[in-house]
Amino acid sequence: MSVVDETRIQESAELLSSLVGIPSMNPAFMADGSGGEAGMAGFVESQLRDLGMETQQHEVLPGRPNVFGRLHVPNSKGMLLFECHMDTVGIDTWGSEALEPRVEGTTLHGRGSCDAKGCLTGMILALRELIKQPEQLAVDIGLLGVVDEEYRFRGIEGFIKQGIQVTAAVIGEPTELRLVTATKGAVRFTLQTKGRPAHSSQPHKGNNAIYQMVEVIQHLRNTLDPRFAARSHPLVGYPTWAIGIIHGGHAANVIPETCEIVVDRRIIPGETSEGAVQEFEEAMQELAATKHDLHPSVASRDLADWPLDTAADEEIVQAAMRALQAHNLAPEPQGVTYGTDASKLQVKQDVPCIVYGPGDIGYAHTDHERVDLTEVVQSADVYAQIAREFRP
Repeated sequence: MSVVDETRIQESAELLSSLVGIPSMNPAFMADGSGGEAGMAGFVESQLRDLGMETQQHEVLPGRPNVFGRLHVPNSKGMLLFECHMDTVGIDTWGSEALEPRVEGTTLHGRGSCDAKGCLTGMILALRELIKQPEQLAVDIGLLGVVDEEYRFRGIEGFIKQGIQVTAAVIGEPTELRLVTATKGAVRFTLQTKGRPAHSSQPHKGNNAIYQMVEVIQHLRNTLDPRFAARSHPLVGYPTWAIGIIHGGHAANVIPETCEIVVDRRIIPGETSEGAVQEFEEAMQELAATKHDLHPSVASRDLADWPLDTAADEEIVQAAMRALQAHNLAPEPQGVTYGTDASKLQVKQDVPCIVYGPGDIGYAHTDHERVDLTEVVQSADVYAQIAREFRP
């Protein structure tokens, strides 16, 4: 590794360490409801102001602002947005050590290092280079740090409501430096069975809602799993569903009257959240028609998020492919099974998006979260090259 490389590794370590050391846990993942991204927003804004960029904060939730900076260039033909979320999941199982960044060799450990403060570091480092020669750019460059991506996507929704025009966007997420143009979406909903309570010494006088749910789950697996396996998208594969939460009963000596499960259904491009839920409803109706003492229903719909599917001939994809080739990295578009803020921009503002960044998603949300600083430096180079290559 050359001296220049070592210098850049150190620069990335210093900036990323500062970001990891700022608590920005999403309150939804904190037992006491604490957390928030205000400290991160203030730090990021100071970084952008130091570069001479026009900046603003926009409070999306109480005490939780997005931060946006814009680099204006002469004769701009639009704006290329670099977007990254500032919130992280909680630290309850990891403890305060999660906010004490630790560097071992070229690996930096800490909450958010991978998801997604490594990406944000790469974007800021890229701007430090782009600001030196804005005449190389055909469009303004925006950097957006958003809140609440880890829970309800309210940060990107707040930005969309502002109506700021975006030509194309690069969304920062850990993709192992791969170009991602397709992601799965998700819909989460609660299924419920209703029975009849009775004393546990006389179970025949009741109708056990948990037993009903067992039948429902087995029927759904037998009915839907083969259908999903027969569908496929070339980049993200087939749809999936999983049960993450189950509740039923309130006492060991009472036959439970209700049972609920929370379903996480991952949808592929071409599917809709409405259609996904309807498929579950129809399968349950088929079962209920054969068993008159079974009463399943969709009790609530908790979240709906679209998939992403950006065409290969979009200029942002072509610019990214050229940038990756210039840096001897694999240019072929890939797909991932998780969701990002990209789909909201694509669906609600018709903004072509790609997802790109350093880090392995397998380390995200874990108590051994980490990122390779060499990847962070490489991402900065690629982000900057994408900006230079993008010609709408």
